[in-house]
Amino acid sequence: MAMSTTSLARGALAVLLLSTLLTLCVPAEAATYYFSNDGDDDNDGLSEATAKQHPSLQSIRSDDVFRLRRGDTFREMISGGPGTQNAYRNNVVFEAYGTGPKPILSGSVVIEGWENRGGNIWAASVALPLDGGSGQCGNDAGPTDNSIINLFIDGEFAYIAREPNVGSFYRSRATDGLNTVRSASFEDKPNDYYSGAGVRIRTWSWHWQNGIVDSSSGDTLSLTGNLDSDGAWHLHDDWGLYVDNKVEFLDQEGEWYHDTVADEILIYSTTNPSNKLIEGMYSGFTHGICLFWSRGHRVHDIHFKHHASYGVNLWLVEDVIVTNVDQEWSAGTGFAIAWVHSVGGDWGPSNLIVENNTFSNNLDHGGSANAPGSNTDWGTSVIRGNSFINSGVIAGYGREPYAGGSHNIGFRNNGGGGGPALKIEGNIFDGSGRTLIALEGPADFSNNVLRNSCLTHNDCSAIVFNDSDLIVRGNIIRDTFGEMEASGLNSDSENRALPRFSWGMRSHLGNQRAIIENNIIFDNQAEGMLVEGTDEHQIRNNIWFNNGNPERGRRQLALEGSTDTVVTGNYFISEEEGVYSGVSSNSVSSQTFDQNVYCHSLLGTENIFEEEGELFTLAEWQASSNQDGNSAGCPGSGGSLSFELLVNDELDGNFCWSISGDFYDLTDDGALPAQVVLGPVSALLAYQVGGGGSVTRTSCDGAPLPTPPPSPTPTPTPTPTPTTPEPCVPGEWTSWSSCSVACGPGGQQERTRLAESGSCTSSELREVSSGCNAEDCVCDSPPCATDCVLSLFSDWTVCRCDTNLSHRYRDVVQEPTNGGAACPTESELSESRTCTSDEECVDPNLASSSSTRIEGKWVVLVMVLLSLCLSAVLR
Repeated sequence: MAMSTTSLARGALAVLLLSTLLTLCVPAEAATYYFSNDGDDDNDGLSEATAKQHPSLQSIRSDDVFRLRRGDTFREMISGGPGTQNAYRNNVVFEAYGTGPKPILSGSVVIEGWENRGGNIWAASVALPLDGGSGQCGNDAGPTDNSIINLFIDGEFAYIAREPNVGSFYRSRATDGLNTVRSASFEDKPNDYYSGAGVRIRTWSWHWQNGIVDSSSGDTLSLTGNLDSDGAWHLHDDWGLYVDNKVEFLDQEGEWYHDTVADEILIYSTTNPSNKLIEGMYSGFTHGICLFWSRGHRVHDIHFKHHASYGVNLWLVEDVIVTNVDQEWSAGTGFAIAWVHSVGGDWGPSNLIVENNTFSNNLDHGGSANAPGSNTDWGTSVIRGNSFINSGVIAGYGREPYAGGSHNIGFRNNGGGGGPALKIEGNIFDGSGRTLIALEGPADFSNNVLRNSCLTHNDCSAIVFNDSDLIVRGNIIRDTFGEMEASGLNSDSENRALPRFSWGMRSHLGNQRAIIENNIIFDNQAEGMLVEGTDEHQIRNNIWFNNGNPERGRRQLALEGSTDTVVTGNYFISEEEGVYSGVSSNSVSSQTFDQNVYCHSLLGTENIFEEEGELFTLAEWQASSNQDGNSAGCPGSGGSLSFELLVNDELDGNFCWSISGDFYDLTDDGALPAQVVLGPVSALLAYQVGGGGSVTRTSCDGAPLPTPPPSPTPTPTPTPTPTTPEPCVPGEWTSWSSCSVACGPGGQQERTRLAESGSCTSSELREVSSGCNAEDCVCDSPPCATDCVLSLFSDWTVCRCDTNLSHRYRDVVQEPTNGGAACPTESELSESRTCTSDEECVDPNLASSSSTRIEGKWVVLVMVLLSLCLSAVLR
């Protein structure tokens, strides 16, 4: 039987489809694309002259190069996360071109068009570019509320309208459970005054928690959910808290509020904000760049800022290099390595290089490396030469808004253990709300500088050890703080507040075999190190100077419940009254001490050791313990003794000192020359006997040292100059506006009034009626009419020989409501036509089975080739 013309036509169509598929399956060649603010996305982007405008709109292919013009700001994100067209691409380069400052990839939108709403309240509409949560990267979806979550005024962080204002806190009352917060400061407010507000509360020394208020009554706020149980099991008296994110709190310079009903940002400003750059961090721009399940990328010379979760986010990647990047002000983490590959999988070791970057002012973590499996292989991965500045130093902020507790950590190395340790070397960690570096997975932590930790927390440390076989070598560890302003009572039964205590290092809870050597640990609020419940630590050849305070941590090193610890070759030196120079231990019989130096400039070798609360001189300690047989006391031969610690705590360049008088190096008793030069990340502890000398920092060419700039030490709780607003005297209300919708539910009206005098808030000058039920509100929208909705006509059926007709049909998709246009009659839902003379008709009783079989072969062939095509594209 001959094949019908219909079958031949269908075969030709299949050939055409096959040809199209093969054309699509041939991958386009990789290219170098240029992007600039004055570019055009209709350009090819293959040269500077034909640059595109938006890198986020360009599909990424393996081996592509994306070049962003220096001096330009791109307000978007580049997403290669799962489910996007850019996932699984390899060897992609993101870099800058041209001259000038690095191009900025920003997660904020510019807010303009400010109008005065009376007094010091200004408002501007905000247009949000995308739906929130559109930037998922791996398992991290980020905020999903489609809003402005942080605001920046001329580059400075602005606080959400809060009560009380910045610089003070309300104090908590003890409460049971995790879903209420109590304070005497709430009692003078009417019921539900705080409904919808956010609450941020310090629930313990090392925890800030946040949540959303469902209702309020008397001294109690009831939350929409529970606080994080990990940090909220201590809800005692007198801990600091504040509430925010209500327009009623808008009363201090720079405070702001997002009115999501009117899509407006309101700020409190004594001057016209139109003259300032005001940027709102948009929740939909969750990260600056996400690279997922891929390898071989290079990211360099780009400035990331204002992203809602991460600046740079690497998920399941290997052989990636990130260099010379500036990143700042993410609501979560500046830089994240998430879920590195496993040993024995399809891929090899991670082999990541993160070098010479700056990550600053991130609200939760400066950076993190997450290797959750015990068989993870870091390979040659290294975090080197970076600066992590001011991580999580704003009290109550961190992670997603109102989503539980915050971390406030400089860098967190989490998990792993199947291969070489992660190398973290030659970095600066300066300023953190809590810990500067959390070593929770295998790490070689060497030649780093750590300063200014625990700025919004207490009972924490610059370094915390949470894994075994860690190496901490050659670091400078200084100036833990221990924030006490928001600290409260440590129990309800004991009316006792915790003292300030923050360690240089803390190793606890079963960690084993750490090596701590050649570090300089000084000026920390509690002990230089607390070793608690550990085994087999080697603590050797470190300098411990002026750690501890009289209230808590009166010694340089504390061993509590630890066994088989070896303490050798250390220098334990103190000049502080009420603090002694040495060590305390409650299990001396299982420790080893030898070849150490103990000295207090005021007490000599008195009180150098404490065992079970009893103090010993060095001689008494040696006699009673049979320990420290080769250890020594203060240097020199008597007379007054003073010390000078010379420190170069920068990553490059030499520091120089001019020496007058007789000073000696404590480590070898050698006399110091007239000029001492120290290279990066190094220190020298000098002493003199009898006084009269001086040590003066100079420039290294002999000229006087220039006046240093103001100290960069972070201020965790800035206190702006308070303003006392005059009472608001509003004018008359305008008439209600027309309803916001012509029909259906959800209508709103508003009315406004001007301020006659004084300082008025937005809520005093603008009233919105949701549902239009307020007095004199006339909005009464009728139900909206919906017309009949029909489907499209089907294709024409095959011509029938018995009727010489073919037909097509359509269906009713939606019936009309509320007076909408009616549907056609049943007969109008189909159409017929007479067959043409060249059209082959089909007898329904004699359908050809052979044509069906042939057409089926075409379908199978197309499906097989389509599958091969998709496989090629994914590769």
